Amino acid sequence: LAQVADIVTTNLALSVEGTREGNKVVRAIMDKLGKLWWTPKAVVGVVGAWLAFHNSEHILAVVALGGMSLFTLYIALGNYEIYKKRK
Repeated sequence: LAQVADIVTTNLALSVEGTREGNKVVRAIMDKLGKLWWTPKAVVGVVGAWLAFHNSEHILAVVALGGMSLFTLYIALGNYEIYKKRK
């Protein structure tokens, strides 16, 4: 769900004129894929979640997924703050 929040808030922030993606790698993906820029991000999220849940007996996998989710949620909140300040 954090990936979805990141994708939605990224699009929201980028809808404000003059705002651009700050991550150079994601910006290059956006330039290449256009409106489908989010598909590689979604695939990585799904694969990561699948690996963590199928290795749930390994606490490190669960902790890594939780940490990645919290970090992604933090990014999504930052995107929303950018949107609110610039709209």
